[in-house]
Amino acid sequence: MRLATILISVCLLAATTADAAKWGMPGSEMWGACARALRPLDTPDNGYNAGLCDGTVNAVIFMKDDICMPEGVSPQQATRVVVRYFEAHPELLHFDGVTLVQAALREAWPCQR
Repeated sequence: MRLATILISVCLLAATTADAAKWGMPGSEMWGACARALRPLDTPDNGYNAGLCDGTVNAVIFMKDDICMPEGVSPQQATRVVVRYFEAHPELLHFDGVTLVQAALREAWPCQR
């Protein structure tokens, strides 16, 4: 199961970064998707947003070696960290959403060198 999650995350990162380069999802849109991902998954829209945000968060965590998320952190907790970062930095919302997800997670869980 863990291997399947990792493989899906890698595929989503590749798709997310390629798509971000194509359609340039700004932080404001990623913020909206992540904020809606925290809602109950009772509509297709909320499910789509949860997949977009969770996939991006998981892929960034897997691909970046400067983010050391502790064991036991739930996907919802990681999403809350990302949403909090977006809310604390509205001046950055015009930047690429994936880049801002990376910054949020790196700020919350930097690796100790």
